[in-house]
Amino acid sequence: MSQIILTPNRRRGPRKGTHRKKARNVSSRSDRLVILTEPGRYCPDRLIVPLMFTDITLTRGVTGSSNASNWSLRSSAYDPDPVLGTGAIPGFTELANLYGAYRVRQMKVDWEVVNRGDFNGKVLCLWPSLAFNAANSLAGNDILEYSSNPRGVSAVVDLSGGMSRARLTLVTSLLDFAGPNGFTDLTWSGTTSGNPAAMWYLNFATTIPTGFFQATGITSRVRVTYVTEFFERRSLES
Repeated sequence: MSQIILTPNRRRGPRKGTHRKKARNVSSRSDRLVILTEPGRYCPDRLIVPLMFTDITLTRGVTGSSNASNWSLRSSAYDPDPVLGTGAIPGFTELANLYGAYRVRQMKVDWEVVNRGDFNGKVLCLWPSLAFNAANSLAGNDILEYSSNPRGVSAVVDLSGGMSRARLTLVTSLLDFAGPNGFTDLTWSGTTSGNPAAMWYLNFATTIPTGFFQATGITSRVRVTYVTEFFERRSLES
């Protein structure tokens, strides 16, 4: 593929009376210009982009005789939420018009929580795994044990009006679960009109030490950056 990458001009040396500054890494600039020069070329053969998914469910929790709540997101850029069927991540549909297949290489999670209940504090747990846990299927003890998985993180929030806020972050990669072969094994990829055959999951959960959840639950803001590789460039058609 023929292409030209234009980068800003740089001075060959420092001006008099100034010290040489460390050169910036131009390759990390998000505003660099790529010009494709091959006739008929409209996109690269492969493209890796960070797509942002924001969970549309803002209130989490259960009512009734339960002291735990859990849900998950999966390594599918086509349909990240297995329960709601929320559809593609913003930008995915547009890129699916250019490519026939994709692979999620990495997921970066930013989870912010506010406890809305005034009865009990809550323990928050977040961990990646190969196992899919159905929504609200785990007991409190299960949640605490599963959060001890590699890369698992947890926090505690107080009652509403106290130290009721927490923020959990983690980064999980295809390399963690599939090894180097995952980046070439098509089992971990899917067509841009479906989910991969093999996926891994981000598990979100909260539990309370005593009593049951209130109807108010927690306010949950989840943002996940899906580092996604697109390939199988579509052929031009009339």
